[in-house]
Amino acid sequence: MRDPYTPTQLRATLQFLIGSDIPSEHKSVLFEMLTQALRAQDVEREEQLEAHTERPWQAHELANLNEFLQGTIAKSWQQGDEVLMRLSTRLRRSPHEIKNKARELGLDAGVDFAIARRRIRQSDEDDR
Repeated sequence: MRDPYTPTQLRATLQFLIGSDIPSEHKSVLFEMLTQALRAQDVEREEQLEAHTERPWQAHELANLNEFLQGTIAKSWQQGDEVLMRLSTRLRRSPHEIKNKARELGLDAGVDFAIARRRIRQSDEDDR
């Protein structure tokens, strides 16, 4: 779902809020929500930009990805996301890039719980 407010509108509202006479306990909540919305938009814009300017993978990045994900199976959505974010930080690549490369290499069960769950079910069925 896209945010209906532009960064300019959010910044203008933030400026208004700073100068308003709203009680401090309400002002702090609104201030936090506005800054979170601005941060989320910044992250989304960066991810969109990175998705369009994907750079080639280097051998050391592939080795690092392979080493980190080899034999790893996400046991929950949270664990898959944590692994994805850790790799994203470590390799300085977007989570989208890492997920795509992991899928290419057949290592996506380490970063995607849905895939891990399907593979586990299939393995259980094959064992019967």
